[in-house]
Amino acid sequence: MEHWQHPTRKVLDDAGANIKAVYLCNKTYPIFVADFPYDPLGDTGSFFNTFYYDLLQANAKWPYSIISEDTDVIHIKPEGTGFALDYDELKDEDAIWLLNSKTQAQETNLK
Repeated sequence: MEHWQHPTRKVLDDAGANIKAVYLCNKTYPIFVADFPYDPLGDTGSFFNTFYYDLLQANAKWPYSIISEDTDVIHIKPEGTGFALDYDELKDEDAIWLLNSKTQAQETNLK
């Protein structure tokens, strides 16, 4: 991930995210696997609402998902002048595979 460059990278870095992997679906829809200093679904709305919006802007207003360390999957999509948030929880077997997977293939696709 050290060579990956994209406008979303700066937003993630500025938020203190520890980026583990980035997957692209249909060459457009990113799924960021990252740890954060705060719970993305906790009582930290003032921090994360700005972060979700800034990440959406950096991604040219394309929808994206974030998978956090505690296996929450957060889906963000544009809505009006802001965004809509939805979330799921990964099943254990999916979370283990995803969080332990290698990032070499993903890095190649992101260059």
